[in-house]
Amino acid sequence: PMQPGAGDDQNAMGPGGPGSGEGLAEADEWAHVVAGTADMRAVVEAADRGEPDATLALAMFARRAAAGIASAATSLDRLDAIVFTAGIGERSGRVRAAIVERLAALGVGSISDPDGDADRLLSVRGAAVAVLRIAAREDLVIARETAALMG
Repeated sequence: PMQPGAGDDQNAMGPGGPGSGEGLAEADEWAHVVAGTADMRAVVEAADRGEPDATLALAMFARRAAAGIASAATSLDRLDAIVFTAGIGERSGRVRAAIVERLAALGVGSISDPDGDADRLLSVRGAAVAVLRIAAREDLVIARETAALMG
């Protein structure tokens, strides 16, 4: 059962679901233990070379991330979109595709996912659940906050 308290908001979209204490950071740690590195780019490169530990780490990460999305979806009336942003969400088409593949039961279709920098719709136009890649734009947030402080 979900225990309310500190950290619930931080873990709401994590792989273990709301309040589980198992956020994406923990899934990333598992990938690190299995693949021997915390750098997901290195894990993907090793998986592309066919290294079994890296392939397993990538599959574990995608499974836990998809489980977190599916868990969060149970709190919604409907699922309109999944947005990938920041870090892996912005920069790793292979990881995004692996996560999305596991969400077919939620009506999420496959994505065309070239690695690029532009914000874009990754799912087919008109899909039941839109899948998007949106840049985080931390620089704009920092600039706004700085401007607000400066008056």
